[in-house]
Amino acid sequence: MNTFPSKALVYGHRHTIVHNLVEGTYERLENEHFSDLMPTVNPKQLSDENLAPWETPSYIDNSIIELSRANQLLTKDQKLNELFEALQSVICKNLVLVIREPVTLTDMKRILESSEGYCFSSITLLMTYDESLYCNEFSQLVLDTPSVFTCVFYESPFNKNFADLIYFVDNELGFTKLKKPFEFVANIPLYQEAIHFNPYFNKKLYIDEQGYIRNAPETSKHFGSIHADYDLKEVSQQTSFQQLWTVSKEQCDVCKDCEYRRMCVDNRVPKRRDERHWYFEDPCNYDPYTGEWQQ
Repeated sequence: MNTFPSKALVYGHRHTIVHNLVEGTYERLENEHFSDLMPTVNPKQLSDENLAPWETPSYIDNSIIELSRANQLLTKDQKLNELFEALQSVICKNLVLVIREPVTLTDMKRILESSEGYCFSSITLLMTYDESLYCNEFSQLVLDTPSVFTCVFYESPFNKNFADLIYFVDNELGFTKLKKPFEFVANIPLYQEAIHFNPYFNKKLYIDEQGYIRNAPETSKHFGSIHADYDLKEVSQQTSFQQLWTVSKEQCDVCKDCEYRRMCVDNRVPKRRDERHWYFEDPCNYDPYTGEWQQ
């Protein structure tokens, strides 16, 4: 019977990561120093074979939804509710709502109230800074909505953190490809998923500003539109929609030699080299062969 080991090892070209999957921590050691630790380590306990396989009942586990006037999700309650119903039908648990246009407090109340009663475990709000929402009323609205995990205002004239829940940052709203070492986390679900799947593209769904259904913001092919009849369960089961789901780091050039590969959520789109191997056109800002970061 598979059980969760307390620790797991990931070997890289120059470094090894020791994951503490129970405590959610990790330690990075140079390979030449790691041999000193081996007498105290039980290799059998650290084997991936002792981990239960990654599983989820969801057809789509996480979705990124652009709310815009063009796709009517920002203006028509019926359109937004229809989408929430469709997301519930695929058992989507984690939702990212992206708002790049000016909105009012009334708009935000309507949007968050529409999300209530569905199966979403967490909602992340990514918004362009709007001075009208820099108020106690909006903060209280977010605090009173249990499903809101975090809210980030981009392109803000200042940087501020409110209650570790609402953040104001001066960065542009976008999905960066740069990795940062402090962003890596060690946990059982991510480690399990990364063994055989791509943690970024796997079971992800994206609705763009025009209403087209795509796998992710970084992919171009669309699979229908929310302005026509659509079935997200049917879309999610298409082989072409799932093409990137199983492209794990173990199959990707460079990444397969990286010690961070079991906790890296990488939004670069992998390109097929042959039937078994993939590569990235854009280099990562971490080089596992030198062990150095570039920003």
